[in-house]
Amino acid sequence: MYQKRNRTKELARRTFVYALMTLAMVGLLVFLTFRMLGYTFNPNTKELQQTGLVQYESHPSGALVYVDDMELRRTSTKSTVLPGKHTFAMKLDKYEPWQKTVDIKSNTVTNLNYARLVPVNRETTEVKTLDTVQFVSLSPGGNFLIGFGVKDKAPIMTIGDIRDTGKDKEKFTEHALSTNVLAGYSLSADGHAFSVAEWDRDSRYVLVKHVYPAENNTTGVQWLVFDRENSEKIIDITAMTGLGVKQIGFSGTGAHAVYILQDSGELRRVDLDSSTISSPILTGVESFKLYGDDRLSYIAIGDGKRIAGVWKRDWKHPFVIGSFTTEEKPVIRTSRYFNKDTVVLAVGQKMTIYRGDISDSKDQQKEFLKTAKIIKTENATTNITLDNAGRFVVAQNGAMLQSYDLERQELSKVFNIGVAQEVKWLDNFYIRSISTSGKMEIREFDGTNAHTLLDAHKDLGAVLSSNQRYVYGLTVNAAGKIVLSKMNMDTGSTGFFN
Repeated sequence: MYQKRNRTKELARRTFVYALMTLAMVGLLVFLTFRMLGYTFNPNTKELQQTGLVQYESHPSGALVYVDDMELRRTSTKSTVLPGKHTFAMKLDKYEPWQKTVDIKSNTVTNLNYARLVPVNRETTEVKTLDTVQFVSLSPGGNFLIGFGVKDKAPIMTIGDIRDTGKDKEKFTEHALSTNVLAGYSLSADGHAFSVAEWDRDSRYVLVKHVYPAENNTTGVQWLVFDRENSEKIIDITAMTGLGVKQIGFSGTGAHAVYILQDSGELRRVDLDSSTISSPILTGVESFKLYGDDRLSYIAIGDGKRIAGVWKRDWKHPFVIGSFTTEEKPVIRTSRYFNKDTVVLAVGQKMTIYRGDISDSKDQQKEFLKTAKIIKTENATTNITLDNAGRFVVAQNGAMLQSYDLERQELSKVFNIGVAQEVKWLDNFYIRSISTSGKMEIREFDGTNAHTLLDAHKDLGAVLSSNQRYVYGLTVNAAGKIVLSKMNMDTGSTGFFN
């Protein structure tokens, strides 16, 4: 009898232990599963909530990250954050602090990987005074400079190579230009003006507008392509086409083809390699904007209406996105982001964004138009700009800007850049502008983290070097000479990595 009672107790004890272990394992598995899915307990709401992942990076790296004033780690790093609005900061010795308030969504990834830290002490040095240059342009990628001027009554082109930003490492060369190609020099060596309309994507070729004295005291216009690597190679588009050109743009990389808008409103493609001109692609065009190799958005007048559409090479017909009265002033742009075509159409305060695959198929066009997302901006839009990656849509009205983030699907508050000017990008996240006092300013796509950098002339501009260590700016000194200067964005300060 005694032995039977011991066996019953032992069996009960083991059953209890095994049951407890099983429950513990199940509980641990449930805990780990929820943890892997990003769930954590929110002490404020007393609820179990799914977090969002935030990834941090700064330029330069090594900045200490703070989340709601709580110290985290140094960049590059990441953390999980409860949903809701949080204040993020990045700090590094000798740099201005970076700060931003972001609304974190559950089960999402937020990339704060673009923080550009600006030194407290902005050290600016003069690189070169361009004595013989009357007009100069910096390539968008921050690698090169091209200028035009006169030396000993003869036209010259100055090429600057600023890829090596070390002390006295920038290289400048002058090249005499043949007056056999440049129109108007048979009449006078004075009164010639050059301006850069566009660089190609590789920053080798430059589209240049040459205004010159013509017969009977008139002014002529000549469109030229210059090769940075071969100063003797000049393509005279005006002579090749014999057409009056209102607007012009490179088709992709290299000087192989351009699109030209005639004064008559006909849009054509010119093959520079074979010297051939297409028949009119579109008629009645007022303006167009190229994206990529052979894709463009346009505004045209037809049948008493103002038409906004897009067109791709080899399409038989354009894709009309919208039609309006001739009194209305629509603005349209196209790009591509995350394997989807983007078309942005704005009229007044109504901005419509379409995302999908554009096509010349009527059925696919109907499906594309169904993706319309309507956004109301605070001001009427007079211009639209997208960053090079196609993520941010910036609606502009004079000096007032408002941006829409395609990734986060958020519209920013209105912010002021001080003066009405064409929106330009320092990189894919920062807008650069020139203040009324002649200073280069940068701010993020939504107007936050604004900084004043170095002197820059509004007609000449500034650019971030390709290695991101310097900002180059162009000014005009008291003697009327153009000066290239640079500001150091990298103090050499680094953080101690946690």
